[in-house]
Amino acid sequence: MLKTKKTLLVLVALFVSVKAHAQTPIVQRLEVEIRGGLSTPLGQYDSRIAPISVTYGLEVRYNFEGSPWDCGLMFDKAIGFKRKELPDGGFNYLSISNHFLAFAGCGDYNMRQGKRVNPFVGAALGVVTTGTSMLFAPRIGVEFFRHLRLMAQFNVCGKAHNNLGITIGLVVGGRPKKR
Repeated sequence: MLKTKKTLLVLVALFVSVKAHAQTPIVQRLEVEIRGGLSTPLGQYDSRIAPISVTYGLEVRYNFEGSPWDCGLMFDKAIGFKRKELPDGGFNYLSISNHFLAFAGCGDYNMRQGKRVNPFVGAALGVVTTGTSMLFAPRIGVEFFRHLRLMAQFNVCGKAHNNLGITIGLVVGGRPKKR
C-alpha cells in the first residue's frame, strides 16, 4: 500500500512538471539586463549610521528552452555608503565610504515566462571584492512587458557590507520566439 502511494505521488509530480514544462513558451535564449537603483546597508557597524546609497549592475542570463529557469552572471556595484559615526560631544562626524563590488553566478525561476507580467524568484552566489568575502543574494521581483524588471535583492556578504537593493532594470532579449 505504501509503495503504491509513493508511486502515485511520483507519477503526479512527474505529470505536473511535464505539464508545466509544456506550457512554458519558448523564449530567446540570451538576455542582458542593465539596472540601477537604491541600496541601504542593513544594521549598524561600529555604531555608524548608514544612509541610502546608489547601486547599479549588469546581468547576462541564459534561458533554458521550454523551461521557466534561467541562469547567468551578475556584476553589481553599490557606491556611496557614507557611514557616519554618531556625534562625539556634538562636534565630530567621521565618515568612511564602503564600496560593494560583486561577481556572481545567478539563477531565477520565472513564474510566467514570456508573459507581459512575469514574477520571479532567484538567488546569486559569488564573491564580493571588498574584503574578499562570499556573497549570497536571494531576490524577488517582477518583469513587465518583457523589458522592465523591478527587483529587491538582499546581499549577504559580511558584517560591514550586507545590504538591500531595490532596482529597476532594462532587459534586452528573452522575448517569446516567433513560430
